[in-house]
Amino acid sequence: MTDYGSLYAQNYFAHDTQSTSFDLASVPDMVASLAHDHGDALLDLGGGNGILAALLRDRGLKAFTVDAADREQENYAHYDLASHNPEAVGMLLSGLHASLGLKWIVTCLDVAEHIDREHLADFLLNLRHLTTRDCIISISTRPSSLGNRFHSSVLPISTWQKMLSLAGFEIVAENLFTAVNQGHRFHGDTEQIGAVAHWERANPFRDANAHQHYLLIRRNAAPPGAQGLRDSIAGFLDIRYRNDKRGAINVPFPPTFFNVNFIQDWSFVRPIMDVYPAQRLHLLFREDCIAPQYLHLLRNYCERTATPYAVIGSVTEGSSALSDWGCGANSLFITATEGLPSPTHAMNALVACEAGRIGATTLSLQHGVNISQAFSSSCDIVGTWDRKTANRLLDRMDAEGHPSVHAVGNPKFLDALMPPGDGGLSVRLGSWTSAFEAVYLIGLNLHWKMHEHGEAATYEWVRRTIDRNPNCLFILRPHPDDHSIYAMADILQSPNILLLDDMTLLAMDVSISRLMQDVDGVISTNSSLHIDAMAAGKPTVMLPSQPGLTERGGLLDSSWPTRTGNAPETISTEEWSTGKLPSALNIPAEVDSEWFAPSAETLQTLAKLAPHPKRLPEIVERTTSALVVAGNRQLSFNRHPHRDMILLSEALSAFVGG
Repeated sequence: MTDYGSLYAQNYFAHDTQSTSFDLASVPDMVASLAHDHGDALLDLGGGNGILAALLRDRGLKAFTVDAADREQENYAHYDLASHNPEAVGMLLSGLHASLGLKWIVTCLDVAEHIDREHLADFLLNLRHLTTRDCIISISTRPSSLGNRFHSSVLPISTWQKMLSLAGFEIVAENLFTAVNQGHRFHGDTEQIGAVAHWERANPFRDANAHQHYLLIRRNAAPPGAQGLRDSIAGFLDIRYRNDKRGAINVPFPPTFFNVNFIQDWSFVRPIMDVYPAQRLHLLFREDCIAPQYLHLLRNYCERTATPYAVIGSVTEGSSALSDWGCGANSLFITATEGLPSPTHAMNALVACEAGRIGATTLSLQHGVNISQAFSSSCDIVGTWDRKTANRLLDRMDAEGHPSVHAVGNPKFLDALMPPGDGGLSVRLGSWTSAFEAVYLIGLNLHWKMHEHGEAATYEWVRRTIDRNPNCLFILRPHPDDHSIYAMADILQSPNILLLDDMTLLAMDVSISRLMQDVDGVISTNSSLHIDAMAAGKPTVMLPSQPGLTERGGLLDSSWPTRTGNAPETISTEEWSTGKLPSALNIPAEVDSEWFAPSAETLQTLAKLAPHPKRLPEIVERTTSALVVAGNRQLSFNRHPHRDMILLSEALSAFVGG
């Protein structure tokens, strides 16, 4: 969760003497005019440096600032708006009555989006108790600067309005201060502005108000019960499942180190972060395999949550970070990219070996739906998603010194297995999505030459499908390494298609696994998206693949969660050629629940692996030296940048520059 102390206690730019988040030329006068009906008094919540209250005092009004910063100055009080304590808020109100009288208008400008969604109910309780009648609240519905370091809750305005209603407020005016809310276009992909520019181009909330909203709200009902509101908000925002996961863990968390090689690996890491205390989980990000635009968001997510991380450009840098963090005996090192004879995997194997050399137990997780016949791990344990795949690997790894193989499951499948929230897709993306009769997710993997029909023909099928089915919303989910979609501006302008790539999902802090709960079906190439859908009980259909792909690639047979063990049904030739919705989307696959049993226990399993017996160092060294020259610890990752990462970075840069 958000660590407010590390973000705002020191060196936060909004606390600078002259810093404001509002228009100095107009907003103070507008607030002053509204305050005349509220005893000529203002309470500015989350007012930072106190400049708004000071300006109103200069106009002869009574004004007071409340903020999380602890400042020794008049007309200023320290209070944590993210935590509701009846006794503390009562003491604060007593002081406010002494300074302001019995009534005042409240301003709460650019505060709400900074509150972690797990604390929003408490924030709303505080807002309710500190408002005598009316409140002017401004809410940003986009990510922040610096790779969204500061906006913990990026939600559509209709979702905010519903939460305000649950807290006992009515919306008096939706377009307050329209004149100062014109906004401007954002361009560029620097760390400072790139996430905002990408968000504006994708516009997932279909926000026509410059992603900045000023509302005048009024108390209109009896105060809600604190626990009742917390429960309602948890279900509405789909965060209840996180507490369910936490409650299921009854073992200590070992110091854990996760080597994030590709952006895809974030889908494994993020569910773990729901449960692990921040200081027990340390993340390595490889700069040769993750596009800089993604790295901006990942780094700043860690900054916001006070999660230890390092961006590494060589094996030596990775080893140094592990050593600095105290990786060693009773620690667990995890990777999901390791075991293939390629520079990307081989260099990752060296980092894993370094972790093992200093005493950690090392674990290589299954990365995708297929495993190469050439797979050879240097880790102590290979963790598969299911027991069938584990048995197939065990058949190959029967020689002395091979890693042990366990079905440890997949944390992202666990999230798909958890019960859905109460709000649905409109809570995540906005009320505009309710206009469609059905929602389908299309997953494309066009960076990898596996589609039978190729890139151009596949996009033509997408066009046919969205044109023929205007009553359906299609969420387009490109593979994280795919760059081709960013040149398809005509497709993205269609009213019934929405691009949800990793840039937008990272800013929203929403996983595909949870999004599966809100769609009606999935159409995808050979991908783990099918398994996410099956875990969520949704129907799924396969796009045509190149004939003989598995045989040519030297892949182990895939294990599918269906009762028959077969892959999902493939779209028919007629459905492909006409854009007709596949008939298989009408019936969810019959799932073998046993297949998902390891994933249901995956977080508890991971926490127990640290004491696992280790492989002999000479055997690990022999395995690793078959992949790269042993001891080449100075090898720079950036000498072998991942080709897809370069193409993707260029495409993302062009996308936000248009």
